[in-house]
Amino acid sequence: MLKRSIPHFGCFLAILYTLVSAVFVSAQSYTVYPQPAGISPSDKYQVELSADGQNWTHSFTYMTTAKDNSDPDLQGYYLSLAGWTASYTNFEFSGTIQIRVTKLTGPISSAIVRPTAYNIPVTINNNTATFSLSKPANLAIEIDGKPNANPFDHSLSIFANSYEQDVPVENDPNVLVVNPGDLIPAATGSETWTTLHFKPGVHNLGPGYQIASNKRYYLEGGSFVYGGMVVLDTNYATQTVDNVKIWGYGVLSGEQVNWPPKEWPQAQRNWYRMINIQGLNSNIVLEGLTIVDPPFHSVSMGNINGATTPNIIRNIKTQNWRNNSDGIGVQKYAIVEDCFLRTQDDSIYIANGQQDVVIRNITTWNDANGSSFIFTAGAGGSGTSVSDSSVIYNHRAELLGGQGGSVFNLRGINTGETVENIYISNIHVEDPNYGLSNNGTRYRPIFFMQMTNSNAVFRNVKFSNIIVDAPMAPESLDNLLTGLNSTDSFMEDISFTNLYIDGTPVKSAAEGRFTVNHVQGLSFQHYSFFDDFDHRTSIGWIALSGGGQTVADGLDYALETEGLSNMNRLYAEETWGSDYSVVSTVRVDTWDPATLPGKAQAGLLGRLTDVDNHYAFFYDDYLKKFRIIMRAGTGNPITVLANSASSYTLNPGQEYQLEFRLNGSALEGFLDGVLVTAATDSTLTQGYTGVFSGAPQMAIFDDFITDNSSAPPPPADDLSDDFSDGISDGWTEAEGNWAVVADGVDYTYETSAGNSSDLSFNTASDHTNVEVSAELKVDSWSKKNKPGEVQVGIVARYQDASNYYAFIFDKSSATYQLIKIVGDNASIIAQSGSTPLPSTGIYNEYRFELNGTSLLGLVDGLEVISGSDSSLSSGKAGFYTSKSQEAKFDNFVMNNL
Repeated sequence: MLKRSIPHFGCFLAILYTLVSAVFVSAQSYTVYPQPAGISPSDKYQVELSADGQNWTHSFTYMTTAKDNSDPDLQGYYLSLAGWTASYTNFEFSGTIQIRVTKLTGPISSAIVRPTAYNIPVTINNNTATFSLSKPANLAIEIDGKPNANPFDHSLSIFANSYEQDVPVENDPNVLVVNPGDLIPAATGSETWTTLHFKPGVHNLGPGYQIASNKRYYLEGGSFVYGGMVVLDTNYATQTVDNVKIWGYGVLSGEQVNWPPKEWPQAQRNWYRMINIQGLNSNIVLEGLTIVDPPFHSVSMGNINGATTPNIIRNIKTQNWRNNSDGIGVQKYAIVEDCFLRTQDDSIYIANGQQDVVIRNITTWNDANGSSFIFTAGAGGSGTSVSDSSVIYNHRAELLGGQGGSVFNLRGINTGETVENIYISNIHVEDPNYGLSNNGTRYRPIFFMQMTNSNAVFRNVKFSNIIVDAPMAPESLDNLLTGLNSTDSFMEDISFTNLYIDGTPVKSAAEGRFTVNHVQGLSFQHYSFFDDFDHRTSIGWIALSGGGQTVADGLDYALETEGLSNMNRLYAEETWGSDYSVVSTVRVDTWDPATLPGKAQAGLLGRLTDVDNHYAFFYDDYLKKFRIIMRAGTGNPITVLANSASSYTLNPGQEYQLEFRLNGSALEGFLDGVLVTAATDSTLTQGYTGVFSGAPQMAIFDDFITDNSSAPPPPADDLSDDFSDGISDGWTEAEGNWAVVADGVDYTYETSAGNSSDLSFNTASDHTNVEVSAELKVDSWSKKNKPGEVQVGIVARYQDASNYYAFIFDKSSATYQLIKIVGDNASIIAQSGSTPLPSTGIYNEYRFELNGTSLLGLVDGLEVISGSDSSLSSGKAGFYTSKSQEAKFDNFVMNNL
């Protein structure tokens, strides 16, 4: 099928392109892309990369320009943005690299990397700004920003991507390679290809290129594709496209496509979306693309009714200039994550036909118009969670009298529609100039939420941990929460927990300058720490023993502990304190049929510093009692401080609220607000808070609160390394092969089987008496089984490869062992009884304590072996595996005793 001509599309130039450039230095590496022929580089900024700080490579930097809308063919552009430019670059990398930005028009006076949550320092030298990056991120580099102004007429964005894993094999008969100048085929059903691979260079699709089911479209880094990809069927109720993937680090540009006038039929305007896959579609993946200057919406996507698999939108970046250039809108079940959305209309929809949509780690940026998060354009939606996102700029609202630019916007719900069960958490509005009008005064609210039609529903909407850096100036409009009436179109059950505006906690509608009408069940709370888990992750929670995960629980989400052989002790990282109240709802659906105390238990933790030091308040179903206990010191028994005088029964499946108050030496436990037991003890003075359940008891916790934390922050570890920077700096390979590798979303330090044992030590870990710990995982145990052939563990008092102690698990004997190597002679100091082979694919914490001649080994907080030896008194710490066994190590910690 021939590619059809489209009015106002420029001519195509076919010129040869250069190859992708890759640089590898030790564990650091990066790949940059060639300049597409016919595409000019930015004349405002230059970006260079370095793996060693000495040798630099250019990363081609594009530039897109906002046009002057006085040209009849250029409608849709904002006159206020005419002449603005946006420079941007894409590259792939791993490890830690240096990034150097050069301003081509003069010296740099200031530079800020946003989102500021990344906390990336910048070094300025004349006209350059340099910083380091160790994890993939989508960043805005604010050069020479000016307070109380709008300085972003020439902006720069850096899209630092992880290495692409799904790269088509070009000689695969199912892959059709499309070089610049090649005819771009449409799917007709008779073709043999299933994947179109756009090579670096310029391609011309035109608007409305029709995608098809069971097809994949790969835009390689360095490809620059004019046009859009859509499904042209106008009946979304019957339209079906399945099993489609559009991905890669190329650019999809609308710069040569005219704006579709608003008087056109909606179905015709939809052809001008950059990616439009609305309707009953399943198994759709969009990933990695940069979308530039779309004439209409950037991405619209639906899903089938009753979908069990989400459609995925991941790492999409937009650089938009025009009216109606919305960011992302999805319907039904989807996950939208890790996206960077610079738009001039609404950035992302959160309840416009959505069902069970997860939106997380989104960066939004609006210049002339548009809300960061819009609930709906009229349709209903339910079950959406929005979390862990940043609003880096949201300046003005040139449309709808200010409605077009608030952070959270509800412009109305259609009659008969319902918006409910929406959870919004961990949002940072960092724009220092938020809410500017065109003349530089602030007038827009943060929340503009109103209902305008009868017989509509807006209920159970929760906001938590919302931080707005900018103040609300006296001339700003009030925040708005208003229903239409009190009978059939009112707001219901709207809650704000930990809302801050300009650093001030908002504890009432008046303090937040909210105008409230026809709202039932409005609440404002403020706690030191709050987590309702409706963001659907357990980020910020650490399992000291056992584990847990977030699970769907009725209309929202909760934290569920494991039902395995270990006690479950989980704490929240941001809760360190001394005197506080710990509150959580708790539900047990099935109590363990315990025949001894210590199994069927569920409750709360306080003043926890490690698995051996904490207080706990919990219910024991075997005893039918509430208890307060203390554990203080490695190897010390649990001390029961108090039992409830009365017996209680917590019914399976019923939710209860537990509260644990710790105030000086006073310890009190409450059930549904009623004191049930109390104790006095002053042994432990500060620590974290968390949740607890016995082994193998499962329990469900929700709405976890810690309030009135007052202690100084916890002391830093003497030495630690979580390898999250992707490099092994500070580690020396004494034997074998070691490398820092990706492990899911994190990095870990991994051995590989070879002809020698693997031993690596940390060069800064000198010690005498010490506690060394690390998480250790074996993905697959070696089939060898002779003594000493399959061993994994941690090393201490390492002097050289012939002198050290090790705490290991030995597969052949199925025992934990304390061994010493002295003068290159190995001997066993102590050996445990037979123990089950540790499960594969799961991290276990190994801890090795050496105090004088005393040696102690613990796994997941439980002592498994002890011994005594005086051969070695000092050295360094590290990891060990035998030559036949591969293993992964993470979260190394060393503390001197």
